Amino acid sequence: MSRNLIALQNKFLGEGQTVYDALARLHADKGHIAPQDILDLAQEHNLPPAHVRATAEFYDELAQSSAAQRSLKICNGEACRAAGCDAVIERCESELGVTTGEVSSSGTRLEHVACLGYCGQGPNAMIDDLPVSLASTGAVDAALKSVLSESEHGLTEPKNPIYRPESDAPCVVLRNAGQDVIGLADARAAGIYGALEKTVSSLQRQDVIDQIKASQLRGRGGAGFPTGIKLQTVADSEAPDGSGRRFVVV
Repeated sequence: MSRNLIALQNKFLGEGQTVYDALARLHADKGHIAPQDILDLAQEHNLPPAHVRATAEFYDELAQSSAAQRSLKICNGEACRAAGCDAVIERCESELGVTTGEVSSSGTRLEHVACLGYCGQGPNAMIDDLPVSLASTGAVDAALKSVLSESEHGLTEPKNPIYRPESDAPCVVLRNAGQDVIGLADARAAGIYGALEKTVSSLQRQDVIDQIKASQLRGRGGAGFPTGIKLQTVADSEAPDGSGRRFVVV
């Protein structure tokens, strides 16, 4: 089978299903993915077992190990590390009697998880499928008690604060809400893309960066990093190939 055909089959197994979808369903039903599951899935869809195995091994949430009834995932992103997640992980390993990646005798799998999007409220975790903050007093105790004794932990999903503009500042994000601006002509008639046209026709690169800095625009991830600093950093760097072209990947 050609590599192109393998790639296509690896993406779609039929009816919009991917290899990941099939593996995730297995994991949800059984709590783990066994080596035989990979072989069976590969045979069912005429795929090399190595391709199915590679997908299973790439995603942390498809961990191949013994079955688990519960999962406790501690975020180890930069913000949560700064908030003390390492100490939380050490305590969880101690009380569950496992190292991260293993299943405890009580049936709980302890894992790492990447950023959950609540960086200002860390350290954060996922108890089964629920993201929670462990920053408050007693939160770690409640999380551990829950997975050790099947009790209710009482924790809820955090909410990120929403910062409204000052009363005299224009709020432009939703100004076109409710308008039919799907087509390009309608969008331009409503003033959309006007800033892009101005940028291309009359502004220099540094003008654009300066305006974005002045706007205090920030990324929409948990860290809220200033967009102008990102662009300025890239603009000030040297292109490795000497072409003068630099790229920001968003």
